Amino acid sequence: MTGTRIRGILAAAAAAVILTACGGGGAESGPSGTESGAVSKEQTAETRDPYFDVSGKKVGISFPSEKDERWSRDGAWLKAQLEAEGCSCDLRYADAAEAQEAQAASGSETEFSPAAQQALDVAALLNNGCELLIINSIGDDLIAESLAQAGASDIPVIAYDHLIRGSDAVKYFVSFDHYGMGCLEGKYVIDQLSLTSADASKLYHIEFAAGDPSDVRDSYIFNGAYDTLKPYFDAGLLEAATGDVSFKAVQTEGSSADAARARLETVLSENYADGPELSAIICTNDEVALGAVKAVESAYKGKNKVIITGEGGSADTLANVKAGKQAMTVCEDEAEEADVTLSLALTLLNGDVADANVITDSEWDFDCRYDTSSYDNGRGIVPAYLLAPYVETSASLK
Repeated sequence: MTGTRIRGILAAAAAAVILTACGGGGAESGPSGTESGAVSKEQTAETRDPYFDVSGKKVGISFPSEKDERWSRDGAWLKAQLEAEGCSCDLRYADAAEAQEAQAASGSETEFSPAAQQALDVAALLNNGCELLIINSIGDDLIAESLAQAGASDIPVIAYDHLIRGSDAVKYFVSFDHYGMGCLEGKYVIDQLSLTSADASKLYHIEFAAGDPSDVRDSYIFNGAYDTLKPYFDAGLLEAATGDVSFKAVQTEGSSADAARARLETVLSENYADGPELSAIICTNDEVALGAVKAVESAYKGKNKVIITGEGGSADTLANVKAGKQAMTVCEDEAEEADVTLSLALTLLNGDVADANVITDSEWDFDCRYDTSSYDNGRGIVPAYLLAPYVETSASLK
């Protein structure tokens, strides 16, 4: 039972679901590409998938921000799908206006904290009897404290997009293949520099710029890129003039474009002003890549075109890629993440074993792999469903 099958159920059922979590009554495209619309109880009963018996099950969803278009869309879509299957679903956003108004009304002088509010939301979802939690965490330490009750009660938690550290209640992680993203960046550089057939006497210089140390995604992307390129470092075809070839050495606090730009301007002025050509900068996310583009424009004196890679596919980045300022970016089909999470949630609520079978039983038209070794959240390995990324270049964007 999977995304394509589930999408067909709702598509046949209705044209619009009342998106109460978004505060609006209009139809909008859900992550799967179907329209979310109001489904009557009669229609829901007729179209409910007989494969699952989840009627009456209580699910809690905690997402970071209702103002963020993606989290608002994903949260509302998941809620609609779960309710169409007969579940009771409580969706909460950490920056909800109601929570901020309540804190203001209490007379508290403490600045509103979405991370602290999310921890309160998770505790409330558990106290309200939710039997499954889907959480996109923004404050792992606070969330881990709230999840202690879930672990004690054996209530499964699905970490959505962001791996929750420090909690043994986290049973599954749904995200994209971050290590694979780095591999795509490394392979792109290999292909562009023709390293597989390069003259052994020629040396290419490359530097790295990574994101925030607290973001597990950036470290995996860095490792994927470096591991892919390491044979060429070992063979003497690649070198970083700075010697900075560890994640710790090249990380950027807060993944700030300005901080990345400042560091890379220093790298360029101190190592490449009158020295070797810089062939490439590997960036683990597009915010850092924006800084890299500006640093090269302002501080690089070489005549060659520097290959800048990134990950994310933001509007600003895609504009840079199309303009040739950034060579490529690794992108994600965000809709797939919600599809996988829905199938996983229904499998767990149905009392079935959830492993690679969630994929093999699916009718998805996209790639997903089951990983049981890569993601350790500090309390143990968390099984992960990892979606395949893809590359955008100026040629693919034409």
